[in-house]
Amino acid sequence: MAWQRKIPFGYEIRGGQLRPHPQEGDAVRYIFGQYLAGASLLAIAEGMTGRGPRYHQHTPEWNKHMVKRVLENARYTGADGYPPLVSGEDFAAVQDQRGARNTYAPLPAETRPIQAKAVCGLCGAKLIRGHRTHGRVHWKCQNADCGQSVSLSDETLAAGGIVIDKTAHSVTIDGKSVDLSYKEFELLAYFLENKGIALSREKILNNVWNYDYFGDARTIDTHVKKLRSKMEGKGELIKTIWGMGYKFDVE
Repeated sequence: MAWQRKIPFGYEIRGGQLRPHPQEGDAVRYIFGQYLAGASLLAIAEGMTGRGPRYHQHTPEWNKHMVKRVLENARYTGADGYPPLVSGEDFAAVQDQRGARNTYAPLPAETRPIQAKAVCGLCGAKLIRGHRTHGRVHWKCQNADCGQSVSLSDETLAAGGIVIDKTAHSVTIDGKSVDLSYKEFELLAYFLENKGIALSREKILNNVWNYDYFGDARTIDTHVKKLRSKMEGKGELIKTIWGMGYKFDVE
């Protein structure tokens, strides 16, 4: 069973009261300060590995996903009754920066045939797929005299007749719309992103629910059961790996 935090990083229960953890609270403020100063998630993670404290009790290593969870947690502003660790202004500034920074945009399999044939509508030269900004992927004309740039969304996952549009937060199966809860949607998207890979319950829990989830890995079984029922015949594409977890496989 995966280890899960009972309360978010940065807090502790002492004397029956929720209060900031001295070292972890300072770490939260450090992470926000470093990000606002321009540091990358990876650089912050490396810094936290060296300076501590630990995010996960089983390892001193930090990774960029842990840093991301800290930066996304609105409780640090005092939400939901938690003592504030950062100002609302700093939290908002971090969210603005996260949306504005360029990020690598992995090439979906269904986009590869398009990439080979994409041409500029102005001069006819080849379009080169670049990086993502503000949630959209930029395609730039390789003709230096033209320089035309267009932004498109390729936030679509597809396999076995299942199509997930992450931007619209919609799912269709064989052309029919399927109504999923937020976590069911996230779980199905994670399966498609890892098609053909055996995933342990712990890995699914850490990536879909993250370490701050107040439960155990068996909650995944419940969500998979509900998800399969909504997928009807396509539910069999989610294979059970006994003693381990699950695998999405269209073979």
